[in-house]
Amino acid sequence: MRLYEIEENIRRLLDEVEDDLTDEQLAELENLSMSMEDKVDNCCRMIREWECRASAIEVERRRLQAEESRERGKVARMKEFLRLSFLRQGLQRYETRLFKLRRQASPPSAVCNVDPATLPDELRKVTIEANRMAAIASWRETGVVPDGFTIEQGEHLRLT
Repeated sequence: MRLYEIEENIRRLLDEVEDDLTDEQLAELENLSMSMEDKVDNCCRMIREWECRASAIEVERRRLQAEESRERGKVARMKEFLRLSFLRQGLQRYETRLFKLRRQASPPSAVCNVDPATLPDELRKVTIEANRMAAIASWRETGVVPDGFTIEQGEHLRLT
C-alpha cells in the first residue's frame, strides 16, 4: 500500500526494513544527498504509511480474534453436547474409527463467596506493587523524588 509519493532512494532504503531500522540503514539515510526538508518530509510520509499498515493489521487481528472466538465457541458447544449425550446414555468412554472419547473429571475450582478481607491470612493472596503514578504526583507537587524511585522523562516526536 503506497499512500504518498516518496523519493525512490528513500523508499528503496525504507522498504528493506523488516523489524527495525538498522544502524547501517540510518547511516545511509543520513548520507542521502537531498535537502533536510525533503529528507524529513519523505521520512514523515513513510511514518504515515507504516502507521496505516499497523492500523490495518490491528483491524485484521481483531477480526481474526473474533473469528477464533467463534470457532472456539463451536468447539465448546459441541464438546458439551457430546458430554451430555454420553451422560444421558450412561457412557464413560466411546471410540469411533478416528477418535477415542471419555468423560473425565475436571480439576477442582474454588469460588470465594465472602469478602476476601474476612478470610484468614492463609486463604488470602496479597499483591504489593509500587504506585508509580503517586510517585510522579508527589514529585510534581514537591519537586522531590520519593525514596525508592527515580523519575525518568524522555521525549518523543509528535507528527501532525
